[in-house]
This record gives sequence, C-alpha cells and structure tokens, in this order.
Amino acid sequence: MSAFCPTVASLSFNTSILAASALLLAGIAVGACSEAAQTSNAPSSGFCHIGTLIDLTGDGVADLVDLDGDQVLDGIGLDIDDDLVVDGIGIDSDGDNCFEGIDTNLDGIDDSAALGINIPDDAGGVDSSTGASGGTATPGGDGTPGGDGTPGGDGTPVEESGPLVMGYVYDFSPTSANIDVSLLPYQNIDYIVHAFVTADAAGNVVELEGFGPQRAAGLVEKTHAAGKKIVLSLGGAGSTTQMFNLIGTPTQQVFVANVAARVKEWGYDGIDFDYEFPGQYGTPAQFTESLQLLKTAVRANDPSALVMFGISPGYYISAYEWAKLGEIADFGFYFCYDWNNPQSGPVTKPGANHNADGATTLSEASCRGALDFMIGSGFPAEKIIVGLPFTANGGAQYRNAPESIKTGTPDPESFDVFDGASGWWPNTAVITKKTNAFLNPAQTVLCQLPAQTSVVGCEGGQVAGGVGFWHFSQENYETGADLSTAMRAAVDALPASP
Repeated sequence: MSAFCPTVASLSFNTSILAASALLLAGIAVGACSEAAQTSNAPSSGFCHIGTLIDLTGDGVADLVDLDGDQVLDGIGLDIDDDLVVDGIGIDSDGDNCFEGIDTNLDGIDDSAALGINIPDDAGGVDSSTGASGGTATPGGDGTPGGDGTPGGDGTPVEESGPLVMGYVYDFSPTSANIDVSLLPYQNIDYIVHAFVTADAAGNVVELEGFGPQRAAGLVEKTHAAGKKIVLSLGGAGSTTQMFNLIGTPTQQVFVANVAARVKEWGYDGIDFDYEFPGQYGTPAQFTESLQLLKTAVRANDPSALVMFGISPGYYISAYEWAKLGEIADFGFYFCYDWNNPQSGPVTKPGANHNADGATTLSEASCRGALDFMIGSGFPAEKIIVGLPFTANGGAQYRNAPESIKTGTPDPESFDVFDGASGWWPNTAVITKKTNAFLNPAQTVLCQLPAQTSVVGCEGGQVAGGVGFWHFSQENYETGADLSTAMRAAVDALPASP
C-alpha cells in the first residue's frame, strides 16, 4: 500500500462546537463536526461524518472522524480494507503530509504492523484525494490545498496546452441504434462532451436518450484508456426547461449537489452547461449564477475539473455576461451552426447584418460576427471552442452525403460546399478550412472586420482556443471518421505558438 498524502478543500465547521478552535494533524487544520453532519450523515459505526466535501480518498467514506464521540475530530480516517468503514486515523510522524501508519484506538501507537499491513512513508506516493502522484499539498486557486499541484479552488483555470479538439457523443436512440463506443476514433479528440443529462422536479440527475447505454458500455473508461478526457453535458435544446424551473429554489442546490456527485461517481473530468439559452430561459445573471454554483460544487470534489458552457449561434448572443463568464469558465463551446441563412454555419457573410435578440446588431450575420461580439464584450478568445456541424443545413448527416459533396470545393465566404440545389455541406476540405480560419494566426477571420478592429480585446489576429463538432454519429465514425480525422490533422498542422 502506498503512502496516503492528505488534501483538504473547502472545509467549513460549526464554530459553536469547536474544541480548542482546531486540531492540527499532519499540518492540516481541522475542527469539530457540525451537528447537521452528525445527524444527517452519521455512518452506522457512530463516527462523526462530515460529508462528501471532506471525503479525501474518494471512496464515499468521511475521512475526518471523531472516534471517541467527544465532538472533536481525532484526525483523518483511513479505510485500509476498502469496506467503506473507517479503520482508524492516519499517523504522520515526520510531518511530510503523508501517512506512514494508522492508529485504531487513539493511543498514539502505530497499529499497522499488528494489522499486517504496510504503508510506506513515501512523500511522492499516492495523494489520497486524487489518486495522482503527489506529496506535500500545495495551495490551490482559492487558497485551499491543491493536493498534487493540480489547479484548484474557485479561481485557477484548468491549464491545457495547445488548441483543443472536442467532440460531442450523442444519439437519439437509447437501444439498438445507439452509437458503438468501442468504435469511436478517440485519437481524434482531446475531450469528449457526453450529452445529455438534465434535472427532474426533485433535483435528481436524469440521463436522456442514449446517455445511459453509452455510459454503461464504458464510454468514460474507454476515453480515459485512450489518454483523453470526457465531460458530462447538462441540458440540450429540449431539456433546458427542467433546469430553468429550479433556478432560485432550494431544489437547485439539490440538483447542483447531485451533478457534482454523479461527475465524481461516474468518473467524468468536468461539466458542460448546455443551457439553451439565457434570454429565452431566465436572465443573463441567472445563467452566470447557475454556472458558478455548478463550478463550485464540481471543483470541491476535483479541483482540476473542466467547466465549460454552450453558446447560442447568434440570436441570444447578447444574453450573456461575457466578462464574468470569462472569469468563471475554462471554455465556452460556441455553436457555429444552426444559422440557416441558408447555410448552417457560415464562417463569414459579408454585407449581412444580424439583430441579436431584436436589439443588438452584430457586425455580420455569421459565426465571425458572433465571435467578434463575444471577444469585444470581454470573453477571451483563447477560451472559445468553435463548434462545427457534421450536417448540412436542414440536418442531413455527412455520413449520407453523396460523393460529389465529399470532393466539392468550399465556398469562399461561408466555407461550406453547395450541392447546386439548396444544401450547404461540410466535407474534409471544409473542416480544414474552417479550423484554420479560427485557429491559424495567418488565416484567422476573427476581429478582421473594420467595425471590430478598434474594439478593445478584439484587435486583429485573434485565434480561438480550439475547435469541436456536433456530433460523432453524424459522420462515418466507424469506417474512417473523415471529418474528425481532418479536424485533428488540421489542428496538429497548425504553426507552433511563438
């Protein structure tokens, strides 16, 4: 058994029953259990159970325990046999913030030898809060310990190197037609966005459409085995109402806590708040507050969890508090599709203006126009993931496209391929051209319009933080994955950052 290196985040105690203000163990300040925690979460052993926010090992058992019932925490509990019962408190005799022993009866003596177990004193061993190689806890984003040095707290952003590729996994059918997760080209993405879950009236997390079967088929495990990450997506176009109905009620807090618990239980690496859309459902401030609540809850369990949100193509683009969201979120996934003017995702559309929510006029009725507005309103370009469609306008899937489309030449303005009738399609050349338009400094279309080049924050030469797509099922993912392969290749071919 490796050494246990404790990390504590977001602790709060009932000061009315603090004893001697705090008990110091392994260099970590702890206090007495709150009465609420004792009555609502007490395990059958009678130990004082603080709750999931102070479950350091991630096994569902409270790690800070009161072994003798005097309402003073005795230390950080260890469950050495994985039976979900605390066996004793950890011993850190050399102050390296790693446990090398266990005291089962509060006599100050290491009982590990008597129990026939070995906990090596290895400061580079397993961090008990994350399972990652760690050692001494280092401060996180809001000043609380960050365990193994991963971004923490409530203010430190998740660090990712280079432009990212994100792809949604979604399927309308929960049965026979569901996507085969064993055939997904995981090598083409950095993050999978798994859609969707939502809320019920009681604040429970409800799995929609094919989400449950995909999860049961090992989507999370297969993503991690490929060295990639996966986030849980909340909402979707048809399921935002359920979350909106909870805003400002006590049940919203229940839902937020349940989301954080499911992210942890199911092994996801963060969340995507696909709330469609503020302005239609609630106010900009309500959207911002909801995202902050989710972030706080998810980061309490995993300080490195990614937090992102979905963004309206154009009509509701002004219904966001862009500067505030830029401080809260790691990324915003912009839907560069569903414009239907007539193209689904026109990159540019010179001469065409657009009235967002009937009030704000964008500089252009295009993805470029919306993105320029976001950047000029205070949302950092490097936090934008530009989502591209794997469908034609009207919803026809690329996997069913005729050969003439697959070899067609992109239009110089929309960057889509026109079929000569009414359809505007993606193909590999389209994906390559659009990826460069948003990520390549030499080819960027962002902040190039005369009305935007003088806007603070939207000077020329801006590039986004990555690209993504909606969704795997709409390409031939099982037999070549033409579009996601082209996207990965285009990102990998980008010039190195200076």
